[in-house]
Amino acid sequence: MAISFLSDANATIDVYLTFDASIELTDEDRSIYLTEGVFKGTAKDDATKFTLKALSPAEREEAEMQAGSYTRSELGRLLWTESPNDEKEKAQWQHSLSTGRERSIIILSSIYKPSLS
Repeated sequence: MAISFLSDANATIDVYLTFDASIELTDEDRSIYLTEGVFKGTAKDDATKFTLKALSPAEREEAEMQAGSYTRSELGRLLWTESPNDEKEKAQWQHSLSTGRERSIIILSSIYKPSLS
């Protein structure tokens, strides 16, 4: 479905599952909905509907904090910047890490290294 970014944190978009039996759409209306995001069908009360809302910067920051992303991303940034560039030095450095930090660097390596190489 074509979704544009919402520029207003108070705006919402309702998204329907087009294969839901409680949604009535012609094939043409379904195609328009999936390509342009314009819903011209009928949705019964029990139709599956998701309401998307843009987050304000404060709401986004709060959601990220609740998800723990600051903790994970700060640890990742710290471990990535602390690690030596030379592979041999990096192996010795990693060997000397505490168990928790070593586990973190192994997880981060599997996430970040493929995207950075």
